[in-house]
Amino acid sequence: MREAALLTLRDAAELVSLAAFVAMIALAARAFGA
Repeated sequence: MREAALLTLRDAAELVSLAAFVAMIALAARAFGA
C-alpha cells in the first residue's frame, strides 16, 4: 500500500512538472508572439 501511494505521488509530481514545463513554453510563445 505504501509503495502504491509513493508511485502515485511520483506520478503526480511528474505530471505537475510536465504541466509547468508546458505552461512555461506557452508563456514564452505568447511573449515572443507579442
